[in-house]
Amino acid sequence: MSQVLDKELSLKCLQDGLFFGLDYLKENLKISSFDSYYSDGDYVLKGQTLLLMELNQITKKEEILLILSYLSGVYTLVSCFIEKRFDFTICASSTKNFSHREGERQAILKAGADFKEKNSNQALNLNEIQKRLKTGEDLLLSEEKISRPQIQDILKQNSQSFDLHGSFLPSDLEEFRQFNNINKLYSSFLEGNFPCLKMKWSE
Repeated sequence: MSQVLDKELSLKCLQDGLFFGLDYLKENLKISSFDSYYSDGDYVLKGQTLLLMELNQITKKEEILLILSYLSGVYTLVSCFIEKRFDFTICASSTKNFSHREGERQAILKAGADFKEKNSNQALNLNEIQKRLKTGEDLLLSEEKISRPQIQDILKQNSQSFDLHGSFLPSDLEEFRQFNNINKLYSSFLEGNFPCLKMKWSE
């Protein structure tokens, strides 16, 4: 880290999490007059100072806060899903019309998920799924149409592979570890509009 600046704003973390977005910030806002205490992927604690910035950059401070807070939130949440390794791929997608979509993509990939929109196959009800099982086509099992116990029954009774979609939390994924016929898992919590890691500026 370079010498501490005489007059600066400090960006402080308001909750524990994982820091991300610094490299994207440097590439896209072209800001060089700040000192960072952390690198992308570092674990940060509530109350810690993340970076110092010269007061002459004050016009960009809200955008800096937005980028680092949001991308750190993306990285933190996706990492919670990836923390325990599974045989299937966990997929996450970006926020529609978000101006920093590339940063969102970088955070998702760096955390270890696949950057991919939800399977475009139509969600089917149980009768439709039963009719198509013997065709060998790729099928999407979605909680939009069938229950989670029904999804598990289909996985148990059929050897072909499936993609899953539902309101899965990180703690829910263990119940699918026993199945070796899951290709990709899409959680509704990883479809953009991620929560931010709370931060604030202080003088």
